[in-house]
This record gives sequence, structure tokens and C-alpha cells, in this order.
Amino acid sequence: MPSLVRGEADRGDLSREFENTVLPFVESCCLDCHGEDKPKAKFDLSPYRSLESVAADFGHWDIVLDRLLAGEMPPEEAKVQPHDERRQQVVSWIVRLRRHEAE
Repeated sequence: MPSLVRGEADRGDLSREFENTVLPFVESCCLDCHGEDKPKAKFDLSPYRSLESVAADFGHWDIVLDRLLAGEMPPEEAKVQPHDERRQQVVSWIVRLRRHEAE
């Protein structure tokens, strides 16, 4: 039973971090190119408004993770460039969500 409580707490923490860190990052750094209006590479991140929506379609977020780790996104010519610390927070969140969902 304690692992269930811990898992719920972890999910709550992940959800709060999504709302406070990941979603603002996506809104400011990604949606100009990957929003619902003509998304580049047909890659629309606008439907992901909650932890549940990300967890339900983790395949897309594997691509987000890969591009962030490679430093390819946002591209150099993008209007907004996140600080490395902010990018790392999003990377860390995706990895932790992946681990949580695997458990």
C-alpha cells in the first residue's frame, strides 16, 4: 500500500511540475512552430495541456526529449531560446514521467 501512496504523490508532483514548468516552456518555446496552425513537420504540441495527455501519447514526447537533448529544438533561429537550466528541467521531467509510467 505505501508504494501506491508514493506513486500518487509522485504523479501529483509530476502534474504540478508540468503545469508550472513544462507547459509554460512549451507555450513560450515550441508553439510558434508546433502549434495547431500549420505545425512544422506536422508535429503539433498544442493538444498536450496536462500530464495525462502527455502520458497517453508518450511517443511524441520521446521525440521532444530527443530534440531537446540534441539541442536541436528550439532551433537557433527561433524567437525564444530557453536557458540551459530551463531546458534541463523539461528534459528531467520527461525522463521522470517515463520512469513513473514504466513503474
